[in-house]
Amino acid sequence: MKQKSLIEAHNNTINRLVDISQRRQGQDLDFVTRSSINFRDAQTSPSSTNKNEDEKLTVKVRDAFIDEAQKTGGIIEAQTKLNSQLPNLSNTEIKALTKQKNDYFKRLEQIGQVGGYLSVATEEIHPNNLPDFLASWDQFNFNGYNNRDRDNNLFQASGWANNFDYYNDVKSIKNFSFQPTKSGEKTVLTQDIYIDPLGKTFKDFLYNKPYIMDDFLRGRNLEPDEKGKWWYKISGEVDSEAAADGNLLDQFISEVPTGYKVGDGFDNAGLTIKGTLQPQYFLGGTPISKDNETPEEDTAVKMPIYKIEENKIGRTLIKFINTEAINANIVYKSGVGAYIAGIFGIGGGNPGVLYGYANNRLGIDLPIGFFDQVTPQEITLYENLSPEGKAGYMGLREKFNSLSKTNSQKIGLVNAQKAWIMQRLLEKNLDRKLPQKGGSNEPSIIKEGLRDDTTQGIEMINFLNDNNMPIPEFYRMMFGVKEWQAGMPIFYQTLGEEIKDLPNNPSPQQKEFIKKYS
Repeated sequence: MKQKSLIEAHNNTINRLVDISQRRQGQDLDFVTRSSINFRDAQTSPSSTNKNEDEKLTVKVRDAFIDEAQKTGGIIEAQTKLNSQLPNLSNTEIKALTKQKNDYFKRLEQIGQVGGYLSVATEEIHPNNLPDFLASWDQFNFNGYNNRDRDNNLFQASGWANNFDYYNDVKSIKNFSFQPTKSGEKTVLTQDIYIDPLGKTFKDFLYNKPYIMDDFLRGRNLEPDEKGKWWYKISGEVDSEAAADGNLLDQFISEVPTGYKVGDGFDNAGLTIKGTLQPQYFLGGTPISKDNETPEEDTAVKMPIYKIEENKIGRTLIKFINTEAINANIVYKSGVGAYIAGIFGIGGGNPGVLYGYANNRLGIDLPIGFFDQVTPQEITLYENLSPEGKAGYMGLREKFNSLSKTNSQKIGLVNAQKAWIMQRLLEKNLDRKLPQKGGSNEPSIIKEGLRDDTTQGIEMINFLNDNNMPIPEFYRMMFGVKEWQAGMPIFYQTLGEEIKDLPNNPSPQQKEFIKKYS
């Protein structure tokens, strides 16, 4: 019973992470879809102007540089002096005017470069590109460690792409400045996005989130306009240093690595031949001899499942799949390990890539603190939890694993991350590859969670334990599970169903059987 409660706690955590992922993906998709619809509606509007269009940063930059050039002592006057009065100028004046000219054009070039990088970084969600972006939704991810970061990047990217020109309850104010650095100066582009707290956008995408409620309680990120109306503000900036380093290109959106080709992985490891799972991966099954492609006899142990309906009894034989043997296959496991190493090679320096991979390819959110080094405080917190509390921990449990039984040192963060991704990918591969729905009375492969509150569920558990079905490594190592029990997933293949009429005058033994399976 203790192990059952641990499994239940773990399953609840996994289900919560899956639910968080689905809700977040659904929300982001709804947001981008709304942006696309708003743009389309604006394009088909009978009005030739858009009353909600924000002032463009390009206009601000153009006007500022024109003013700077035309003002008294500006760049036009400086260039005129250098071109027409050079013999009459002192060396000090020449140097000052030359620096003024060079600084002006350097700033102009730098701000143009940052703007170009920014345009490329948000190109996928420019209004005209939104239909294509939606069509390839699973290929991209909005970056962020948590809800605040992801919302910030979603809104900031949308603002830089000018999507809020087509919203009536959101406005974007962009600006620029030049800030001194140790090596000179950098260009900084800023954007403040104001969302009406009473508007539909806030209600659908921000309302009731914990960090939003905390901001309201503390009076943070709230500003009134000149008319006294209050707005919720999301601020962000980009600069020329990020552009020069190449970090700006994936600051908001990152591409998601391609998924693992589970069919190829199974075939290459010999788990399947021509798409058919080999007999040795069924409980009690033996390999096909090399000189004979068809085994003389199916040695897999079979369990009968009974069903009684409308005066008929149905009997189906099932064969359980040994998933531990599948996941322990050396060729397959090393192939999955190499694939994960490649994922970390791509996204190890960009949390958005790993976040996007987990959500878009595995369908699950990352645990809390996935990118944070384990601290002594967190270790103390974890170790003081009950066994059920540890099993249901929303953080990265693998961070608390020791190097070995003799070495209490915790494993490195990257290894903990890889272990978590590895387990989720192995589970995902089984879910993608094994279940197969056959036709009427044809073999099918089914996944189900073991139960101990039904006759069939209890018989399955007993059958697996009686026939020594290997326990998957994850459950052995993480929970100390030594026997099959409720809450554990199982895959089995159904064979053809036999249907017979119930006897007209059943014996006492037959009556008990009928009662049991009705």
